[in-house]
Amino acid sequence: MKKVNYIILVFSLLLLACKKEGGLKKIGGTIYKNCDNEPVANKTFIVRGVRNTITNGFDYYDLGEVTTDAQGNFRHVYETEVDLTEVQLLRNGKEYLRIYDRDKTGISYYETGIVTHKMVLKVADTLSNLDTLFFSGFLFDYIVGPFENNQTIIFKTAPNIGGGRGLLIGGSRGESYWWWGLGTEEFLKVKFDPMFHVPPNVIRGIPQKLCGTGGDVVIDLTGYNS
Repeated sequence: MKKVNYIILVFSLLLLACKKEGGLKKIGGTIYKNCDNEPVANKTFIVRGVRNTITNGFDYYDLGEVTTDAQGNFRHVYETEVDLTEVQLLRNGKEYLRIYDRDKTGISYYETGIVTHKMVLKVADTLSNLDTLFFSGFLFDYIVGPFENNQTIIFKTAPNIGGGRGLLIGGSRGESYWWWGLGTEEFLKVKFDPMFHVPPNVIRGIPQKLCGTGGDVVIDLTGYNS
């Protein structure tokens, strides 16, 4: 009897060893269209598992389907016997969302996002009322004079926040850089010519937070000569 029990125990351990890489997993979160928290509601996605085999490329696994509710929430439980590199949600046959952290639910995902910044202008009296300040933080914008010293402008721009997940993750942080110029000609030189990618016309290391407030930007035109 002891021998039989021993064999059963060994067999059970072998089964556990075979399945220890996979097992029962879950993914979940909320998907929004934008930072106004407009939900991606009642949408059905194909769930696909991906495993990077390194030597033979990628293996794909059908994990079923998942549908968001009216608030954009989704939750999907699946079982696999292999350790997946990532789980993907597919929409119209294309990658829509890539999830690396399984068993983490409650994450907010965004199709598009914005960051709010405050820009402060330091100017001198030598500027003409007809001068135009062009600037870009991945969304093109401009201001037409007259300018005032310590003038404050609140505006929104696109985030420079990556992650390779197909969608942006709520609360993600990153850094952006801006370029600016007085007049169209100078602005385009600064934007497209690497020789002009230098201060003061290029400002680097500007903190950003998705759907939140980013760092302040100061453009100092005091004594500036283009």
